[in-house]
Amino acid sequence: MMKAFKKSGIAGTLYHIFLFVFTLTCGWLVSSLLDFAMESNGEAALKTAGILAVLLLVGLPAIFVLRRKLGAIMRADRQSFREKLYADIIGRRISIESIGELDVRLSNDADTVAEYYQTAIPSAVEGALIMLGSAVLLCLSHLWLGLILFGLSLIQLLPSVVYEKWAKDIYDQTDDAEEIYDGWLIQGCNGLSTLKSYRRENWFIRKLEGISDGMVRAGIRAEQAGTVETVVFHLVDGLLRYGSYVLMGLFVLYGGLKVTDTPVLIVLSGYLFGSVNNILSAMQKRFEYTVAKSKLAEADTAKPEKTDGALLALSGICKTYGDKNVLKDISLTVRGGERVLVCGQNGSGKSTLLKIALGFESADKGHIRLDSGNTAFALQEEADLTLSGAELLEDLEKESAVDGKAARRHLAGFDIAGEILEKPLSEWSMGQRKKFYLASAFARPAELLILDEPANHLDSAALDYLYKLVSAYKGAVLAVSHQKDMPVKWDKMLMLG
Repeated sequence: MMKAFKKSGIAGTLYHIFLFVFTLTCGWLVSSLLDFAMESNGEAALKTAGILAVLLLVGLPAIFVLRRKLGAIMRADRQSFREKLYADIIGRRISIESIGELDVRLSNDADTVAEYYQTAIPSAVEGALIMLGSAVLLCLSHLWLGLILFGLSLIQLLPSVVYEKWAKDIYDQTDDAEEIYDGWLIQGCNGLSTLKSYRRENWFIRKLEGISDGMVRAGIRAEQAGTVETVVFHLVDGLLRYGSYVLMGLFVLYGGLKVTDTPVLIVLSGYLFGSVNNILSAMQKRFEYTVAKSKLAEADTAKPEKTDGALLALSGICKTYGDKNVLKDISLTVRGGERVLVCGQNGSGKSTLLKIALGFESADKGHIRLDSGNTAFALQEEADLTLSGAELLEDLEKESAVDGKAARRHLAGFDIAGEILEKPLSEWSMGQRKKFYLASAFARPAELLILDEPANHLDSAALDYLYKLVSAYKGAVLAVSHQKDMPVKWDKMLMLG
């Protein structure tokens, strides 16, 4: 993820270091101007004032331009990161269970990761460099004052070091509570029909209320932890920052520090204590970043070594919606060239098994291995698009997703041609849309073809053409259907329910 924000992270760090050097230079010139004025050296004072004026006239517009440029770089990096996330979600490298979860991943979690790399890390790097630079310059100006102020700045870190483990445990508990709540809510949405059939809606709502209360309590603890840290930090920061002014006054009175040196020393001490604040803020943001990163972590896309020639291997697959066990310890293997049929009544989990195999849904238990270099599929519920059939076919052909000639041949075999192709797919009948998606699936060069209830909504002529295609298909075929008497020679058959 860091590569996505490398450009804006470096730009942000350089911008803040430039700002530090600019402010420090202005402070030094102000100190010199006061020094010359007290010495009644009008010529040197006038020259210093001129340099300061030129620096401000050049530097302030430069800061404005650089800030706008930095903002543009940061926005571009964020947009590129969101596009990558969307591609990972479409490619099933990030698991998404609902539209709400999709929105959270592409907004909240993405923004948390972006803020950590674009703001927190550059601020921490900038803080560390400025802290060391300020300490060195303070020591060069006045050794003992510099050492004392540097030591006081380190004291700011002590409360957060002590607090860190305690806060992490609290934030982990909050994240666990949110995960439990989201998981339970998703299960209820997915198993709504089951809950209704068993009249368990009230039981589910009462359980959800209890989980919700636990999540709220965890959130309150997290807010309290953050408030305690903020109060303690600002208390220590205020005491040390204003104490440093008193300390400088004592050194002016008794330590030989010149009054004219105090403006630049005040600037340096302000940066010294402020830089510690940047480091602590990055430490706080890391808790949130770690949680968001774990949710956006890509699945392991490395393909396991083939040991048995299987294109698809499912082992011990279990899936539960609410109180209903849809799939229980299901295992299935599909090898190259095999034709495998999964049969069962409606509600037996056939379509769910295919979605788990394709990565559209996650199994509660079990192992999935998809070794096919290219997989084609036609699901029972396909998208109801406003694109015309011709437009979608043209787009698929441009992306090399299908063989255009083969697709048109199969469409003709399913009796889909002429004016119907120019109409939006949303205006097609269910049978016509089924034929289009089947033709597209058979036209995709693939080692494995997965078909979900392929015979639904087809007339007798279309069924004959479908069975002909399945029988002649060169790759492997995995089909699910409530019909087990299809005139196709199946190598394997699995009964569900």
